[in-house]
Amino acid sequence: ITVLWAAKGGSGTTVTTAAAALHEVRDVVIVDLRGDMTDVLATPWPAVGLDDWLLSEPANPIDDLVIDVDPTTRLLPTRSPIDLDQVSGERVDLLHRWMRGTSAIVLVDAGTGPPADALLEIADRNLMVTRPCYLALMKSVRSGLKPDGVVLVNEASRSLNPSSVEHCVSAPIVATIDVHPSIARSVDAGLLTGGHAHGTRTTAAITRPNPTRTAVDRWRDLAERRHSP
Repeated sequence: ITVLWAAKGGSGTTVTTAAAALHEVRDVVIVDLRGDMTDVLATPWPAVGLDDWLLSEPANPIDDLVIDVDPTTRLLPTRSPIDLDQVSGERVDLLHRWMRGTSAIVLVDAGTGPPADALLEIADRNLMVTRPCYLALMKSVRSGLKPDGVVLVNEASRSLNPSSVEHCVSAPIVATIDVHPSIARSVDAGLLTGGHAHGTRTTAAITRPNPTRTAVDRWRDLAERRHSP
């Protein structure tokens, strides 16, 4: 389970998550916690989303909510932003077990701001999506959450370089995506799901966790965040 988030809005978290899933050769499930993924992937607006399921009684099977995007990509959509720290622990546990039970890679679009503790506890790693932007990096530092890695959405016009980004957030860059107008045009036209090449090195860096990072590492980082001033 890989959680993608951004310290500042407009960094490209949703599009990065979608593109990584679409380019992956293996099966992927996207879990949308912000409500934008349906529009980015040009899938039908759901009558019931994950946000409804988390509050409903009794809970129907999560599989009933999942939408097929292409032969290897599925979407668990939501209709409004979700804060898992405001959801009952029992329901979060059901969601966790569902994500662990799937054979697919799970990518979670957590949107802007540090992910909820309830989400960090069940994730294998969290990746911060950012541009080489001073304001975004300062928000990341002040959040108190150290990401396991950074996905750099690179803009050639910025003065900050990749080394500066890594130094600022104390985390390695695992993937770099160059900003290109064709990506924005594809999203605007609802064509992001068409014409993508599978199996890129950048995709693998996002979708496939570092096996050397253990659950103990994740719990230690979470404990440090909780006790930081």
